[in-house]
Amino acid sequence: MRQRELLLFLLLCIAIIVPPGFSYTDPDDVAVLKSFLKKQGKNVPSDWKNSDPCGVSGNGSWVGIICHDSRVANLTLFNMNIQGTLSAEIGNLKQLQRLDLSSNPKLGGTLPGTLGNLIHLDSLKLVNCTFSGKIPDALGNLPNLTFLALNANNFTGRIPPSLGKLSKLTWLDLADNQLSGLLPVSVNHGWGLDQLLKAEHFHLNQNRFTGKIFEEIFTANMSLRHILLDRNQLEGSIPDSIGLVHTLEVIFLTDDLKVLSSLFIIFYSRLDKNGLTGKVPLLSNLTKLNFLNLANNHLTGPLPNLTALTALNFLDLSTNQFDLSEAPTWLSNLQHLRTLAIESGQLRDQIPQELFSFKELQEVNLKNNSLNGTFDMGNDVTSSLYKVNLELNNITSVTLSPNYSNNLMLMGNPVCSIPHLSTTAYCNDAFDQSSAIGSLNITDCSHPFTGFLVLRAPFFSDHLITSKNLNKTSQED
Repeated sequence: MRQRELLLFLLLCIAIIVPPGFSYTDPDDVAVLKSFLKKQGKNVPSDWKNSDPCGVSGNGSWVGIICHDSRVANLTLFNMNIQGTLSAEIGNLKQLQRLDLSSNPKLGGTLPGTLGNLIHLDSLKLVNCTFSGKIPDALGNLPNLTFLALNANNFTGRIPPSLGKLSKLTWLDLADNQLSGLLPVSVNHGWGLDQLLKAEHFHLNQNRFTGKIFEEIFTANMSLRHILLDRNQLEGSIPDSIGLVHTLEVIFLTDDLKVLSSLFIIFYSRLDKNGLTGKVPLLSNLTKLNFLNLANNHLTGPLPNLTALTALNFLDLSTNQFDLSEAPTWLSNLQHLRTLAIESGQLRDQIPQELFSFKELQEVNLKNNSLNGTFDMGNDVTSSLYKVNLELNNITSVTLSPNYSNNLMLMGNPVCSIPHLSTTAYCNDAFDQSSAIGSLNITDCSHPFTGFLVLRAPFFSDHLITSKNLNKTSQED
């Protein structure tokens, strides 16, 4: 009985201490959120009309809000059809740690410099919106920022050198914008990308950067895994210093847009669709490298010596201006290759048979070279190989392997003038090139995603996307 009376007394005290209308959330944060609600009211979640953003439990009664000690710590409104601009008042959420307004394509305008007041901010994601104008220099004032993703917007101007002050940053993604000018380095600007020693990702592709890639931008102390600089207007040679970044696992410098139809989820550096010239620098220190794409530039000299890069599973050196040479002997070291492409690569003579026995090999493209003589894949062809393109060479005869019946493309070779081969699929581009995706019918997902899916990685060679796989995923949703 006494315990019941004590419980009733405590409940009465709570009712007195916490009157109706009490807000657990700090008043300053409430003011910011109500301002946001006023400007975006028709598009924010319906429960944002409740009185208290954080809720009395502190776990967040408003969708997208997480609080700590009555202060808003996380604000996440991903793919909510938010419209309008981002108010400068956002800088008054003094304890905000994570801000994600991605995939709201009607949210735009310029970014307020007051974002630089959010000194506790750890993650800033504004992906696939329509923000424009310059990236504020004030973003360099965020000492705790580890993740910065502003990709797929309409930002213009240069990369603020002040971003070099973000000493904790591990992810920098500014891709798919209209940024221009030189890549900033500290020797020229006082601050620069070379000072981001903890950064593992530089995603700067699909912009309008010009000029050379400065030698000072890479150092041996960096932690980079991804360097994406493809589809810019960069010129000059690849800096030798890229060979010092021993943590790199992929280098991608091509303008081959067909590669984008593949997917790859490992770490890489990408500099494609530029006008890079000169010799390929020494890469022997990059022993973790598994993706190297230097295609479609103006690189010269001998093919790079890749003997030490035994982890490579994707290699594309196509369409450059390398010296005429035999198939390099170091190919025999690359036994983890899945894709080999040296189209228009000035190769002559014959291809070593052992290449086709590599257990993981899936695709070989040696189109438009000067390969000659007899082509013989041998009798130990790997079962994973599905495509070999040798079009436009000087191959005069072929020894067909009983262990290979997939795509072998020989159009444009003298061997195709032989009567019994001239009408075969080998010489007529008759192999099935249809997509593995086909027609999808997914209707049983309870909460389907209706925004854009941005794929940042270039290769999924062993994970075909099929209707069966996607239906299985949707059923598990």
